[in-house]
Formats: sequence, C-alpha cells, structure tokens
Amino acid sequence: MSQIEQMEYTVIKKSGHFEVREYPDTPVVLAETGPDGDYREAFRHLYAYITGANRQEIRLDMTAPVLQTEKEGQEFLAFVVPVMQQQMVPVPEDGSLTLDLFPGGLYGSVEFHGLAGERSRQVHLKSLVDWLDDSDFDVTGAPEILALYDPPYKLPFLRHNEILIPVRER
Repeated sequence: MSQIEQMEYTVIKKSGHFEVREYPDTPVVLAETGPDGDYREAFRHLYAYITGANRQEIRLDMTAPVLQTEKEGQEFLAFVVPVMQQQMVPVPEDGSLTLDLFPGGLYGSVEFHGLAGERSRQVHLKSLVDWLDDSDFDVTGAPEILALYDPPYKLPFLRHNEILIPVRER
C-alpha cells in the first residue's frame, strides 16, 4: 500500500496530543468546495475533481488531511493538492470548486479519534486553547480548521482527526 502524502510542518512544541507546528510559507494549493452544507456532497465534488473531472482531465494523487473550515458562517471542505502537482494545478470544471492557498505559519493542534461532530470539536478546541494558554502561545485567528485524515467509510473509532488554530508565541 502506498503512503498518502501529508502537508509538511515542523513541530515547535509537543505534549501528549497537543502540538505547536510551523507550516512553511511556501504556497500550498487547496481545491475547495462550499458552502454546500452537506459534507458527503462536498466530498463527492472533491473526489470527482481529483479523479479527473477537471478541465485538463488530470488525476491527482490522494493526500491527507481533508480540511474543513468555516468562512462567514458557512462550512467549506478542501483537498490539499500534492506537492509534485502544485506547478500544474488542474482547473476545476465544477462551478462549486475554487482554488485557494493554505496560509503557512504557526498553528496549535490537538489530535483526537472518533467522530468529529460539533460537540466533540468544541470539547477538543477548548482543551487546545487551554493548553496553548498554559504553553505561552496566543490564538491569533479564527476559525479553527478541522483536519480529517481518514475516508468517511472508516470505522469511527479508528478515525484520526485534528483541530488546527493559528497562534503566535508570547
């Protein structure tokens, strides 16, 4: 089985399931869909894009995580374009998809397993913010980013998820 490419970062501080990471400032292209309101439908749009439903009919390698974030009260889902394919990013044919950039910099993160529903996200976000406060880091932005590493068909208790939030050192 081949290794799925993941976004690169450097760990600045770590304690248990918590980390402060530095993501490089080099642009990371995202194919983004939303605001759709339906996670499964949004995922289908992204999956179609990476399997060749784009203007150039290019298949993209699978990457992880899929990123979920909120903008102006609407949820968006994004696929990270593989590093080797960033120079020739295919143009989406689907009008619900756009290309965007992941902003590098410092992010606090917390890893958790299971379903990533609203209640679970809020509990883990609070624990992350508390840990950051005790670790001399301030949250600098919102909203948080939910990073989903596994496909929707994986058993929930085996799923690997993270919450990322921009931070700065005090």
